[in-house]
Amino acid sequence: MKRLLPWIACLGLTAAAQAETPNIIVILVDDLGYGDIQSYNPNAQTSTPHLDALAGAGMSLTDFHTNSAVCTPTRYGLLTGRYAWRTRLKSGVLNGSSRRLIAADRDTIPKLLKRKNYRTANIGKWHLGMTENDGLTSIYQTSTDAQRQLGTNDVGFDYWYGLPASLDHIPYCIVDDGNLVNMADDTDSPDYSTWPTQPASPSPRFIRSGKIAPGFDFEKLMGRLEVKLSDYITDHVANHSSQPFFIYHPLPAPHAPWVPDIDTTGMTPEEIYIAYVNQIDTHVGNIIAHLEDPNGDGNTADSISDNSLIIFTSDNGADSKHFDEASSGHDMNLNLKWRGQKGDIHEAGHRVPFIAKWPGHITAASVSDESVCMTDLFATIADIVDEGYTLDAGADSYSVKKVLLGEAFTSPIRGPIVHHSLDGVFAIREGKWKLIFGTGSGGFSGAAGEGSDTRTDDTPQRLYDLYANPGEVFAQDQLSTETAIVTDLHAKLDAIRDNDRSAPHPDLEDDDNDGMNNGFENLYGLDKDDPNDANIDGPDGDGLTNLQEFNLGTDPTKADSDGDLRPDGLEDANQNGLVDAGESDPAKSDTDGDGMDDLVESAFGTDFNDEQSLPDPAGRLAQSLIVDAFENGNVATADEGDHGGVQLVSNTVASGGTLLEANNQLKINTGSGGSGNVGAASLTAIDFAGADNGVRLSWEVAAVSDKPEANGLFLGFSTGTGFYRSANNLGLVFFGKSQTGSVNGFSLVRNDGDSPAGTILDLGADLQQSSLLDGFVATLDITPSGYAYSLTGLNDTAGTPTTFTNANTWLASGLPANFYDTLGTNDRHLSSVQMGTTAVELTLNQIKVEKIQPSAFRVLAALTSEPGTSSLVLVWNSEVGASYRVERSMDLVDWSDVVATGVPGAAARTAFLHQDSDLPPGASAQRRWFYRIVLEES
Repeated sequence: MKRLLPWIACLGLTAAAQAETPNIIVILVDDLGYGDIQSYNPNAQTSTPHLDALAGAGMSLTDFHTNSAVCTPTRYGLLTGRYAWRTRLKSGVLNGSSRRLIAADRDTIPKLLKRKNYRTANIGKWHLGMTENDGLTSIYQTSTDAQRQLGTNDVGFDYWYGLPASLDHIPYCIVDDGNLVNMADDTDSPDYSTWPTQPASPSPRFIRSGKIAPGFDFEKLMGRLEVKLSDYITDHVANHSSQPFFIYHPLPAPHAPWVPDIDTTGMTPEEIYIAYVNQIDTHVGNIIAHLEDPNGDGNTADSISDNSLIIFTSDNGADSKHFDEASSGHDMNLNLKWRGQKGDIHEAGHRVPFIAKWPGHITAASVSDESVCMTDLFATIADIVDEGYTLDAGADSYSVKKVLLGEAFTSPIRGPIVHHSLDGVFAIREGKWKLIFGTGSGGFSGAAGEGSDTRTDDTPQRLYDLYANPGEVFAQDQLSTETAIVTDLHAKLDAIRDNDRSAPHPDLEDDDNDGMNNGFENLYGLDKDDPNDANIDGPDGDGLTNLQEFNLGTDPTKADSDGDLRPDGLEDANQNGLVDAGESDPAKSDTDGDGMDDLVESAFGTDFNDEQSLPDPAGRLAQSLIVDAFENGNVATADEGDHGGVQLVSNTVASGGTLLEANNQLKINTGSGGSGNVGAASLTAIDFAGADNGVRLSWEVAAVSDKPEANGLFLGFSTGTGFYRSANNLGLVFFGKSQTGSVNGFSLVRNDGDSPAGTILDLGADLQQSSLLDGFVATLDITPSGYAYSLTGLNDTAGTPTTFTNANTWLASGLPANFYDTLGTNDRHLSSVQMGTTAVELTLNQIKVEKIQPSAFRVLAALTSEPGTSSLVLVWNSEVGASYRVERSMDLVDWSDVVATGVPGAAARTAFLHQDSDLPPGASAQRRWFYRIVLEES
């Protein structure tokens, strides 16, 4: 990893250099095996001349892996560059009645390409959730409501034509740009309630019983998708040739049901499957031919083939469980030498073909054995078109552009790949080594004689050398002999799962090793590939080299008249020559020469005649008392001093509840007993009496499986040993708010008796239920003067991401002013969930108790008026070797928005430049952020 300096700025705001913008088509087939194409397997029973020709004209990857061994999570990884197990989907797949998996604010390949003026289309199978709601009726009942936008438009696609999920998932229908249509002629489909029922049928034409739209034809679907894609290309060339296009073309084949558009009477399942794969080959060949002749007039003068990048791959390995090769006479060898099949943690589950063709850029008939993951398409395409993205995007995506284009690179080009199976079994692969966590296949193949059926856990179970043992033969397991490898890979998997990113962000890399990161060089028009520009004084002519300005966090293009390390353009935000509110004076350095403008010092309340008067952030924001990230399986009796242990609360109403601590999560389940069953977990010990400045309680909620009973989700604390609805509890109550007449919100409640309602301290707000089910973060500060709470990761009722915060004194909220003094030394952090009509499960990633300490000083931002950019400089006294965290807030209560961590102290004073698109430019902006510097725990 190249050196990363404390300047973390301009992410997603970099100025793009001249870049290639080819048309891009990603063809993702469904359940195609590694051995199904003749260019990968000369003995394949299939006939794939067009795919073989594609490989002959481009590059084939022999060590390419999907990020999951099943459908939905692979598609999520492809479009977002992020492992799907980071979402609510920890195992299995979605179906046609599931709510969306990709958040509306998540960056995707089509979104980043739209920023490069691409037209974007999705033509084919979706399988990533349809709306913000679950349920067939709520999704499909009103067939022509243009506001419903079924499926993919908010993910970045201008146009979508296709089916909601797999071809064996109900309902069987076509969505045309958000509306349900007749597949035969694209007329509006009648009301969902009038659709007939498709009867079930067995393999190989495996179809579940369920609603089917009029005009839907299983055998004709592939042909219909081909027509729509060809029509899109023809229209593009005729009417939009000034723009490039991106077409995501996920095919439903050869996933079951196997429905090739031929007469299959008398054919064996194996022969039907072969015919289906052959139809895919013809389909791809027709697409390539249409790029050569978009108008279909036999004249290739309008060909766009040379400026088109075609990528062909599969979402997971082949599904071989339906075959009887011995009786059929066909040696299918779908997944070649690799062990297992679709769904499995073994290689055949996720090692798939990958072919890329781009004439004049990718060498014909080239092959690479570099290890690559499906998530890498995000960063690779961004790299090809030279488009930036924010720090939270493409978290697990490495650019492999150099591999595809045959450029020099250092192998391995990416870090370890994390594999994930149908049942949630993890594995990690680096070089020749593959470490599997759990037993069995994790999918459809079963245990295969390895001691037990599938079990998912965090214990390394098998270590395979794939170079010497490509078939993952259990007898050659090296778990007990290569202990150092096991320890190393286990630590790397934990690090990937514990951190939000596993891939480096391109803006934080230093391509030319000149000490300045790519983001800084791109923003200020420097050359990220030229190391010599580091020693040049930039356009401002202030005597500082570009590298010196980078280390100071200043702008090399703007003069610094007063020499205070803040360029004039930062100090005079609106460039009007006046010192307006929130600005400092570019003509006045500072009286005491401490690097801070007199005006800014006066805003801090410090003495601008004393260079030593800068506030020193010696205090820590919060000292951790109790934290449980559920990594040790430490479900325990919650006795005093059991820091980190959780217990199932003992209570008559909670008798159906269970706790399960595994995979770094705690699952609190209500059980399925009588109505009102509660699952509740308690954590000790909160010492309120020993926390002079208060205590912060926090919950990182991964998911809530379903809407609980009214008032049935409680996050707070108890001064007794019971749970919500017992005496002396205080906390946030979700779902119901029956005492306020709302049904979708939350409130802060004090329960001083056996009541389901209690006294409302804070009315809270209404919110979108589905966003709460998808997980959120809650913090609750209990201080001597009052309370403060913050809820992040939620949407308001309109679906807009919103941070809900408020604070109040005990007296103003209706409690005694000395309420804090009544709290004890052994009170309990409490999480509980109450079932509705069915069992409900609350999944937590972490719970925490912190002692609040006096906070560090706060800085009101000075803002620039540069187009699209806002900037501020923070300067503080620092200690050499210390590490600092930069946080911001709009209300001086919620400081959960962390700008940067690990900022090293630079001698006696540290200057930090922060640029962020969230900051409003210009002096007239109404919103102002407060910042503070926190000395991090060593």
